Amino acid sequence: MSVLDLLLEVDVEKLNEKTSKEFEVKRLSEKLKGKFLVTCTPLRLEQLNHISEISKTTTEMKVNVVIECCRIDGKKFNQKELREKLNCNTAQEVVEKLFLPGEIQNLYEVINKMSGYSDKAVEEIKNS
Repeated sequence: MSVLDLLLEVDVEKLNEKTSKEFEVKRLSEKLKGKFLVTCTPLRLEQLNHISEISKTTTEMKVNVVIECCRIDGKKFNQKELREKLNCNTAQEVVEKLFLPGEIQNLYEVINKMSGYSDKAVEEIKNS
């Protein structure tokens, strides 16, 4: 069966299904004395385009990727209770207050790998 035949037989929803993975932020787990888990999903092209349009700096882009692709207990960073608790007006302020720069970088890298940005995402097939 050809790749095209396989593609034509598959449920399109299956191809567009967002997979998610959980990651622990160790420093916050230690501070809270309980696992601080962040659920990450891969970026979609429309999300990437939107983030590229609104981000003025590389740092801002990384924060916006985390805002777009990460959740805590299924909730976004702009959740009213969380913003009020941390005395923040925006999701960007919440992310910057919660995470250290290296943690933001690590989450950004995880999301990029999930989104297909890796050396192993596409491999050349060598002819024998």
